[in-house]
Amino acid sequence: MQGVPFRVDGQGRVLISWMSRQRAYWSVSEAGAKRFRARVASPDGKPDEAFPIAVANPQGEILLVWKQGKTVHWAVYHADGRFTGQRGRAGELPGNNKPTAVVGADGTFYVVF
Repeated sequence: MQGVPFRVDGQGRVLISWMSRQRAYWSVSEAGAKRFRARVASPDGKPDEAFPIAVANPQGEILLVWKQGKTVHWAVYHADGRFTGQRGRAGELPGNNKPTAVVGADGTFYVVF
């Protein structure tokens, strides 16, 4: 099982990611976290997506990372949920590991597993 991963920025916005019915999603709240914007799904829309994690960089981009089988996939979005067209595969996971992602000091996304 996986809880709902979330991050809070300095303005009180919450970035969350979750899986439902074998799909990976993310959403971000307004400042103060009283309401969330519409959910955003992975661009592939294929079944068996699991363990999503979303991170935001200072440039306002969102990286969604998820596992599908043993393969780690990623996609980049604008903060308003529009898909940038950037996506790919980060590699194969050993064993039953789960992927994660971080943002470097320069705003670069890193997928870790």
